[in-house]
Parts: sequence; C-alpha cells; structure tokens
Amino acid sequence: MIPFNHEIYFEAYDSTHGYELWKSDGTEAGTVLVKDIFSGSSSFPSEFTHFNGKLYFAAIDNDGNELRKTDGTEVGTVLVKDIMNGTDESDPRCLTEANNVFFFVAKNPDGTEELWKSDGSEAGTVVVKNGFVDIDCI
Repeated sequence: MIPFNHEIYFEAYDSTHGYELWKSDGTEAGTVLVKDIFSGSSSFPSEFTHFNGKLYFAAIDNDGNELRKTDGTEVGTVLVKDIMNGTDESDPRCLTEANNVFFFVAKNPDGTEELWKSDGSEAGTVVVKNGFVDIDCI
C-alpha cells in the first residue's frame, strides 16, 4: 500500500477483475477499482512511487509488464512507455525519485538491464546507461 492524494493505493484481487489497482479513502463506499488495466486477466500492479504529482508503478497488459502512471482516475491511468515494444516485458523496478528526476531499472530485448530516467512522458523516458547484467535495488 502507498499513500497518494489523501487515499491509499494498493493491488487487490476480486473475481471480476483479477489483481488490479484499487484505492481507498478509508470508507467502504470510497474503496474502488481505479482501472481494470488488463481486462480478462490480472495486471499485478507493483513497485509504487510518487513523482511530480503522479503515482508511478509497473503493471501488465497486452504490452507486457511496463511502466505506468496514474492521477487517481481511470482515464488518468496510462502506459508511460512500451519499452520492449510488443508483448515482451521490460519489468520496471527500483522506481525512485532523486533530485527531481525519476529513475527506474528495466530490461532491454537482449536481457541486460538499463538505468532509465523519465519526466513522465513517453518521449522523456530514456536510457541513462545500459549494459548492466544486474542492478540491485538498495
């Protein structure tokens, strides 16, 4: 669970949607699905972090496990960038903010890991350095 916009965001399972992104304001009526990211399956949202007024996370859909963001609304929950293009998964992890820059680690097609940075836009999501065999989150 992670606090964001005066609510708690979390991954939860129900029999209709599978594992998806939910939020709660602490009331039953205010505990709702944010978005069914992978309709008919589970998106398994994870790796939550804040950056520039948005909540960033990794989740699965037809594009694989890629970087996403939300403003807390269904329409504002979107893919940031399909790093691997197609169904291969970049598996973003180690999402963190430092000095007003958002960093994360993701795999490239040859299986090596890359250090990425993002301003939250597709064009502004770029490799900082590639060629690592493994990067540990500290």
